[in-house]
Amino acid sequence: MTHAFTIKRAELRTVHLPLLTPFVISTGTMTHKTFPLLILEAVGITGIAEGVMDPLPDYLEETTAGALDLLRTAVLPKLVGMRIASPTDIAPLLAPWRGNRMAKAVAEMAVWDLWARSLGLPLCALLGGVRDRIEVGVSLGIAPLDVTLDRIAEAQAQGYRRIKLKIKQGHDLALLAGVRTHPPNSYNPFVILTHEYVDIWNDMKKSKNWYHKFMYAFAAPGWSHDGSSLTIKQQRKLLRKQENELVSS
Repeated sequence: MTHAFTIKRAELRTVHLPLLTPFVISTGTMTHKTFPLLILEAVGITGIAEGVMDPLPDYLEETTAGALDLLRTAVLPKLVGMRIASPTDIAPLLAPWRGNRMAKAVAEMAVWDLWARSLGLPLCALLGGVRDRIEVGVSLGIAPLDVTLDRIAEAQAQGYRRIKLKIKQGHDLALLAGVRTHPPNSYNPFVILTHEYVDIWNDMKKSKNWYHKFMYAFAAPGWSHDGSSLTIKQQRKLLRKQENELVSS
């Protein structure tokens, strides 16, 4: 399936999008989403793609500024004027640049969108999709239990089938217990505590005892040399106790 076209123009924007609700996580609060937006134009058609990198490398190593610089100086000058018969045609253009997968994906996605529009087909069909819609989930920031329950109900009313809750130390067990014992009564939450890996690394660096370093890395999650934190078994026991108290009340 081919439908060749020539990329006539590229426009790279930085979008600063205010969030309807501040997104609170364990490391801070996000009130805006800043991302690069690439617009490619051929004769009579336009392809659009956005970047998923963050302004600072606090989650992954790529940044918005780095992506904008690579696209402006290395990718787009060669992409404009290029004749495209298939999205794979731009692979040699991107190959010389190490890493920067998110930045290169912006250019690749815009070309895919442009190609789909040139063929008059939905992009999902070109990628092998067979359905006209897919189930999606939503991620909810940290908030008090009553606010969280309201947000869960609103998300479910909007059709979201999976809901991800952000938690942090001190705002985890009671929240999970409340979610499990209030509508929508989710009894199978999947909990991921990624911040614990950072805490483990910090504890290992601070400890001067090699046995303690080893235990922080390989003992039961939550282990501490002075007993100041709860292990996972102790947390589960406490969670069951809190659930029973909530049910009985």
